Amino acid sequence: MTRHVSSARRPRAASSRRLTRALAALCAVCALALPLAAFATSPAYDPAGIKDANRYQLVLVVRFAGDTIGDGDTGLNRPGYSANTEWSYQFGTTLNGVPAGTAASPTLYSYLKEVSGGKVRLKSVTPQADEATGRVAYLTLPNSRAYYEKFGSGGSEVLAADAVAAFNATYKTFDVGVLDGDGDGTADNLLVIPEVGNDAPKDGASPLWPRRSDIGSETYLVGGGSRVRAVGFTLVDTSHLQGAGTVIHETIHAFGAKDLYRAGSFVESAGGKPVGVWDIMAQHGGSKLMRPLVITLQDCGWASLGEVSAGTHTLYAPGSGKPQAVMFKSPLSDSEYFVAEFRKANTNIGDLSALDTSDGTPSTIGGSGLIVYRVNPPHKETGNGNKGDKDYVYVFRPGETTANDGVRGDGAGDVRNAQLSASGRKSLGTAEMDKGLADGAITYSSGQNSGIVVTVKSQAADSITFEVAYPDYDASGIWQMVTNADGSNPLPTSGIIGARVTSDGSKAYVLTSAGTASSFTTRLFTYDGASWASLGVIAQGPDAYGLCVLNGTPYVLLSDHSNLIVKAYGSGVWREVARVAASNSTPAIGVAGGKVYVFADRSDGQSRLYALEGSALREQAGGAPCGHPTNPVIAEVAGKPTVICGNFARNEATSQKTGAWTHEDGAWTLKTLWDLSATSVSAAVSGSATYALLANQDGATAVMSLVAGSGSKTTNLGDALPKTMTASLAARGGVLYAAVTERGAFNPVRVYHAPAADCSRWTPLGASVAANASGSDVALLDDKVYCAAYDSVSGTVSLRRYQAPDVSGPTAISIASAAVTGVTSKTYDGTAKTQNIAVTVSGVKLVQGADYTVSYASNVNAGTATMTLTGKGHYTGKKTVPFTINRANLKAASIAAIPNQTYTGAALRPAPTVTLGGKRVDPANYAVSYANNVKAGTATVTVTARSANYQGSRSATFKIVAPAPPKPDKPTTPTTPTTPTTPPKPTTPTTPPAPSEPQMPACAPGWQNVGGTWYYGTPAGVRATGWVAVGGTWYYLDPATGAMRIGWVNDRGTWYFLHGSGAMATGWLNLGGTWYWLEGSGAMATGWRWVGGAWYYLHGSGAMAVGWANVGGTWYYLHGSGAMATGWLRTGGAWYYLHGSGAMATGWLNLGGTWYYLYGSGAMAASTWVGDYYLTGSGAMATNTWIGPWRVGADGRWIR
Repeated sequence: MTRHVSSARRPRAASSRRLTRALAALCAVCALALPLAAFATSPAYDPAGIKDANRYQLVLVVRFAGDTIGDGDTGLNRPGYSANTEWSYQFGTTLNGVPAGTAASPTLYSYLKEVSGGKVRLKSVTPQADEATGRVAYLTLPNSRAYYEKFGSGGSEVLAADAVAAFNATYKTFDVGVLDGDGDGTADNLLVIPEVGNDAPKDGASPLWPRRSDIGSETYLVGGGSRVRAVGFTLVDTSHLQGAGTVIHETIHAFGAKDLYRAGSFVESAGGKPVGVWDIMAQHGGSKLMRPLVITLQDCGWASLGEVSAGTHTLYAPGSGKPQAVMFKSPLSDSEYFVAEFRKANTNIGDLSALDTSDGTPSTIGGSGLIVYRVNPPHKETGNGNKGDKDYVYVFRPGETTANDGVRGDGAGDVRNAQLSASGRKSLGTAEMDKGLADGAITYSSGQNSGIVVTVKSQAADSITFEVAYPDYDASGIWQMVTNADGSNPLPTSGIIGARVTSDGSKAYVLTSAGTASSFTTRLFTYDGASWASLGVIAQGPDAYGLCVLNGTPYVLLSDHSNLIVKAYGSGVWREVARVAASNSTPAIGVAGGKVYVFADRSDGQSRLYALEGSALREQAGGAPCGHPTNPVIAEVAGKPTVICGNFARNEATSQKTGAWTHEDGAWTLKTLWDLSATSVSAAVSGSATYALLANQDGATAVMSLVAGSGSKTTNLGDALPKTMTASLAARGGVLYAAVTERGAFNPVRVYHAPAADCSRWTPLGASVAANASGSDVALLDDKVYCAAYDSVSGTVSLRRYQAPDVSGPTAISIASAAVTGVTSKTYDGTAKTQNIAVTVSGVKLVQGADYTVSYASNVNAGTATMTLTGKGHYTGKKTVPFTINRANLKAASIAAIPNQTYTGAALRPAPTVTLGGKRVDPANYAVSYANNVKAGTATVTVTARSANYQGSRSATFKIVAPAPPKPDKPTTPTTPTTPTTPPKPTTPTTPPAPSEPQMPACAPGWQNVGGTWYYGTPAGVRATGWVAVGGTWYYLDPATGAMRIGWVNDRGTWYFLHGSGAMATGWLNLGGTWYWLEGSGAMATGWRWVGGAWYYLHGSGAMAVGWANVGGTWYYLHGSGAMATGWLRTGGAWYYLHGSGAMATGWLNLGGTWYYLYGSGAMAASTWVGDYYLTGSGAMATNTWIGPWRVGADGRWIR
């Protein structure tokens, strides 16, 4: 039975969502999936095209309403370079080209595949293009160019949505399911190409400027029976389509990468170059493309950065499979960190396919080496990469300036040559903490020097070794991060909008609020001096306004804008203990006289004081202390609650001033009035005194001291403290501590301390706590000062601590004039050297640890070391004492006995093992020389110091002996192996027999689809079964049901394969990466087959063999193509010989008069003795020559 179906619909698989079937249907119906050969005609690109795609983007070429560009030979349909049209050339060399050699520049596909480590293999699909002519059929948008441009940059989203609509209306049979490579129901990407003719967009304000964005409205691609969401799109106009750089830059955005150039320029130019040529997301030029930084690869999910600390580390070239970059942090920042990354430059400028070329031009990197850059994670999103007021990524480079603000790099200097290398600039950074970015320091975005120094130690072609060194942070006044023993802490890492810290003497309590202005999540954490604990979520939604602790129970004040709510923590849960109807304009909570008090603005606009009694807030008599209180705090004065606040009410004596009102016996008493309208108020109690720190609107500060029951004393601070944004106060033992969030560049947080008796003497406590802060708070626990700082812009919070100054006892005595005895010189042995000393001041012997501490510097290597004594307790100041570390003398070293060496005719140089003082000496510290080390006899080895830590030399001897060569029995004369017979050529199988026709249901003649299953009706009107030829193509219909079969079918013991269309396969067939050969009859072949001039071997499963195959006890080798190898073959690091029959040779082999020896494994012997015969490095048997001290004759045999 036969049937021609040239005009009928061909049967295909019911499910079109699977990619392979969908593409097959696409080719059959629309001929729209274009092979690369139709586009990239240059031999530099593989004509076979992309075979391993796992992501797909739909390319939409559009023009505006009324435009005719693209008609005839215009626009992208004009004749193209080395291709039939400009479109076909661009499609091959910019989008889908597969570079076949060094003459091909990277394409979007090849670039993403290489830098992602093969994770992304993006294929561009263009239904608008015609395979035969290379022409592209433009989609016409419904609106003019001016229409889209009136929306500004947002017009690109409108344009993209219109392009999708135009595509849906034009290509209804195109199966859009192929565009969802990751199966998430969304097209992987859209590339929209607007035709702009000769009128290129000017800058990023135009919706036609290259960009990556999302279609804001819910938009779908519909066609071919499938429907996928269209969200992300890349837009690149025709004027930017030349070269792959712009398309690659915009497409990488789709995977999570950020722009690494600064705002104010749509290319990196006047805005400075924080990254420059080191990342394609910052700069790209011409055909020489740079790799992304590893931080960009990490943002895309293609790499991850490991963390290292101080020490020596090695990095490797990209693509090596080994670490290319590492991050390192310091205790100065909870969020920012630094990255060291190795980049290998391509110096072969003729290799157009390579990335990271270095040819001296401004758009290429300066060379191979180590680059160091800073990463500021909060600004990845808040600054959209480097477009905010701070850089997300900044590459350190020589010659940088900070003229703009004295802190942020101007993006100047020689960024092309930012790399450190063994042959060039070796070091970056300085341990001098007062140095800045312009001084070559490795700094944070606040300008704070990290003190870290990075130094290159050695470099090879594909690797670099470097050292990371940290400064002595304790000596630099650094506030330490508060962490668990493992370095962790539970504080939120994002979304923070506020934080407070307090202490009850046994624990520090940290209250955090995170979220948005409409939805907060409030949590409380505790730290007991050694470890953190989370007390969980207090509330989600209400705002948090205060925290206090009474008898170990924390209380938190919340507001839902209608009520003030007090929650307490106990038995592992938070519970509401009371609430009162009140606004959130002036709430405060505090402890006084053993009670919790709340100060609130009632719903009637009147402020009241409430005492927490059981589960109720009891209103206290006396009304409000003033008409319009602002920024109140509750403090304790002589056991009574005192409200300190500003008064914004009019027509009152205290208007526009700040007062302290104490509530006693049902009435308010004004204790103190300051002629200052405070916008920041903080109070602290120490002993019988209560202190307050006030700051007005312009940041000027004043401090007052309240003495219980007897008035107050006020000190105007003037310049004693800087102008503040916020200020917080703590007190203990007659000392005040103020955490100040300063106004100015980068808003640093610093803590100052002063004696309560003289509030004008404020001294900074250590270095700054943090930078870029919105607010801060301070508390005391044990002998430490704790400071919480938060940044509501980046959403981060940190808690740090510092040793509280010892102010007890008499006036501290300086240790600078102390007498130090017992200092002696030391000898280098690789360990840190210390001293056993005695210290006296004015005849009094001091106790180490109680009166002073000792630290050392430069006390390992030979030279001058220093010992620094720092006063403690009643002693202050420092005294530095030098001492000498002498070089170790190798004359006193020992060289381990060297075993006898066997004569080879060449100089023998056994490595000596040198020990000194019982420790092995690193060979890097000495040079080795030899004497009399060729001939048999006694040789000498001498080690001579060559490093700054050693001096002198030491010698030892060893023996050289002449060995006898091996004396095995002479082998029998080799014989030439017989050539195996050629495998017989198989006969062509006969055409499969037509089966008898069983009784089947009635069926209309020809192909019929019933319920998604194909059947074929005979002219007699019944279903056909078995084999049937239709239009010259064989199909197999199930003998039992008549249903058309696909896939593997076993018919009478013979296997056949039916394609998705049902057509019987013949010839080569690739399934899941495995090749099969189907005879002309369709029968699956096994055993040897002669195909296309070569022998192939098919296993019993039909799978084509590759590599080694044992057939009937004989080994053969099949190349990757499956073709049988003959002659010499090198594989697995060894040579093998395959006879003309393909059989692997073993034993002695004579080729062209030269003898070779093949081991039983088939591997050729080389540079070794086999019996009395020597096989040279080429494998050829040596004749008439000397092999060391032995001679072989003309027959190759050793002459004894």
